Amino acid sequence: NAYMLHNPAHVELNAIDLAWDTVVRFSPFIEILGEGFFADFAHVSDDESRHFSWCAQRLAELGFK
Repeated sequence: NAYMLHNPAHVELNAIDLAWDTVVRFSPFIEILGEGFFADFAHVSDDESRHFSWCAQRLAELGFK
């Protein structure tokens, strides 16, 4: 079970990184893209963080930290 949970946890962690990378990478274009663009990616990061937390919590319950 732990091996099966490790993969989605890794995917979720990468999704968090990519969402924040998008915010930082495109921040010089805030006037063109608008604040909503960045708010959407912050929301994505929040969702992915929650998903990662679920995986990490279950892994901890299985004895992996």
